[in-house]
Amino acid sequence: MLDERALIVVAKNPEIGKVKTRLARALGAAQAFELYKAFLDDIALRFAHGAYDFAFAYTPAEASFDNRGAHSFAQVGSTLNERLHNIFKQNAERYSGGMLIMSSDSPHIPTAWLERGFALLETNGVVLGPTFDGGYWIVGMRDTHDIFTGIPMSTDKVFQHTLARASELALGVGLLPETFDVDTPDDVEKLRVYLRAHADAHLPNTRRMLVEIDARKTVSDQ
Repeated sequence: MLDERALIVVAKNPEIGKVKTRLARALGAAQAFELYKAFLDDIALRFAHGAYDFAFAYTPAEASFDNRGAHSFAQVGSTLNERLHNIFKQNAERYSGGMLIMSSDSPHIPTAWLERGFALLETNGVVLGPTFDGGYWIVGMRDTHDIFTGIPMSTDKVFQHTLARASELALGVGLLPETFDVDTPDDVEKLRVYLRAHADAHLPNTRRMLVEIDARKTVSDQ
């Protein structure tokens, strides 16, 4: 029997030069690619066996996505707005307990935050977790509402505009803690600081890749 709840992680199919392009300007396309693969591996390792269904929703749709042993399906739509909305619409009947859609750019999220997110869905129409850059790392709903159309994605106003849309629709919003996503060299440093402060955070692939990046940089500087 399928669980009534789902955690769905939106991800890009990892290809050199097509993922983490801002980060690639500093690390190089190959290292940015390897780091993103580590994120996906650790996300599957940490979250694929919780008390909910787990899946990757990937783009582009024609990719041969490596699902890390988890369920996966292609995103549908020409824009991120459409794709997020369609994930909720296509799975609404299957998950009456609600869905959380999480970014693959924040592999460090504590598992307790996800349980809190599902709990918030019981009393709120929308759940959001803001990021420091003005976006959000997670969005959740039990019933499908269009909180996406017209929202200027990939800007520092995404979270603000989404709150306004939820208010227009008279939807209560439950908020999860604010954190960072990893898109720039500064974000990588934030991740290093986080991992040093949280030795119990189980991200072995990400930790290994960060060590390798530092080692390669040390060699190149000599």
